[in-house]
Amino acid sequence: MDGLVLIHAPGSAFPTAEIDHLAITPFGVFVVETKHWAGIVTRGETDDTLTLTAADGQRFVRASPIKQNAAKVRFLRNLLPPRLWIVEGLGVFSHEAVMVTPSLPTVLLERGELYRHLRMRQQQFGRTGIGRLPVRTISNAILRYADARPEALAEHRQRIQESRARGQGEAG
Repeated sequence: MDGLVLIHAPGSAFPTAEIDHLAITPFGVFVVETKHWAGIVTRGETDDTLTLTAADGQRFVRASPIKQNAAKVRFLRNLLPPRLWIVEGLGVFSHEAVMVTPSLPTVLLERGELYRHLRMRQQQFGRTGIGRLPVRTISNAILRYADARPEALAEHRQRIQESRARGQGEAG
């Protein structure tokens, strides 16, 4: 699923969260935050940030995809029992001119690493002895909390813009 808007906190200032890509597989659920950054990605000053050093040497502090995914992953974990199922947030850097430093958490991936990461998760799941996950059941459970209206994504992004203008930050 691409561009999914979840209603994860009804009645709050940020009732919705955008998921760039959601992979629901027989071995786990993966929430993918995509970044199209060019340059070298290193640790930020805090665990919630990363530093992007562009080709011209400029440095930018950016929110970490791990932080951006945290509330979404937590919501899905609580939604999908049992806890034995993998629900994992991934940050995938899609630009061909990006390098993610090896010291960063393993869930932050260059685009060419995604296939291998998922393969490893599939193998790990296979060793648990748990049967294949019911993909259709999981999809239906998640979609009950999705806002499928055509205007949902635009409304979500508008709330984020307005909160930034007020200096409140964002939840996802």
